[in-house]
Amino acid sequence: MFSIDRVERKAQIWGMKNRITQIAALVVVTASAAFAHSGVKDPQVLARMHVMGLVADDMEDLGGILKGQAPYDDQFVRDRSTRILEHARQIEALFEPEATDPKTEAKDTIWTDWPGFLEKARDMELAAQGLTEVQSEAEFRQAFAALGKTCSACHADYRIKLN
Repeated sequence: MFSIDRVERKAQIWGMKNRITQIAALVVVTASAAFAHSGVKDPQVLARMHVMGLVADDMEDLGGILKGQAPYDDQFVRDRSTRILEHARQIEALFEPEATDPKTEAKDTIWTDWPGFLEKARDMELAAQGLTEVQSEAEFRQAFAALGKTCSACHADYRIKLN
């Protein structure tokens, strides 16, 4: 027999299950980020790793559009690309102190080739700025690829490959 109370109760149970799933996912993501940076003792290195991790998260979110995992959405692209731009603008200040840590992924060549590193950081900033200005999905695809190339170029010269 159909009962409004029964339907409402099922909706409440479904809502609780959904909320539990969301909380569990948040715990896993938070624990993963903490594990990735566990053991880092130098606060400057930890700050760099944190900001670069935020960039990676936003790039992954935007990459989901290219992979068909999410629909293209102007506001979503604008929000994520604006955050990437904000983080790109922090790179010089984050890396200027020659801080190191056994867990760092930064190569010493950052400081021995500081002008080259700054050039690549500025290339990233310009590409991130371009991504904030896209007006269509086609422009997004081109701007995202350009930004990805700046990340790859910098990582090739200045990042230690782990695993």
